[in-house]
Amino acid sequence: MIGHLLLPTLLSSFIVTSNQCIATRNAANPSTVSTTTAATSTSSSTTASTTASTTTAVPTACSTCTTDLISIISGNDGDTTPLVATGTDANDCATATYTCQRTPVVDSDVILLTLYTDGTETQNGRSLDGLGTTSAQLTCIDGAWDFEGFEISSVECQIIT
Repeated sequence: MIGHLLLPTLLSSFIVTSNQCIATRNAANPSTVSTTTAATSTSSSTTASTTASTTTAVPTACSTCTTDLISIISGNDGDTTPLVATGTDANDCATATYTCQRTPVVDSDVILLTLYTDGTETQNGRSLDGLGTTSAQLTCIDGAWDFEGFEISSVECQIIT
């Protein structure tokens, strides 16, 4: 009898809320699911239980980046505005591909695409070079643009003829 009285009391106070965000720098499959499960009960001469469960998908931090987060550095010799194409990767995370080239492409141009980590020209995360064209695909991770483990805040595109 005591067990029957404790069970409704325990069930009525049992509420589970789970909000998992797997969209982090070390995750392979980013997704966010918010699950709420509530159990309630009433007690009289008989015991009745009602359980409700809802699952709601919420936007992940890997889908929130926009190209407005990246500043374009200009004013140095050979600087030009890079082309940018946005999309999503296999994990539904936002991507932005920055391509540096002359239009039309000149195969003999030396291209330098520099990705900076601090918003200025003092600390670069990665420099890429090529002939005619070069590009880098940034991926949104935790609400910031990432390239090979560097959080990128600005891009510089230089054409050296």
